[in-house]
Amino acid sequence: MAAGDLLNWVLQRRGENRAVTFVDAHRLVALFFGAMGINEHAKVKVRVN
Repeated sequence: MAAGDLLNWVLQRRGENRAVTFVDAHRLVALFFGAMGINEHAKVKVRVN
């Protein structure tokens, strides 16, 4: 349910013509965002270690 809420939040920001970027995301989080389709509407920058 929380993932759906996050996707809806991203879509609302995009509807306001605002850019959404997740910075320093863990690789597993980035994969989850990809599975949810969030990365189609927001930029996800993966943490580099």
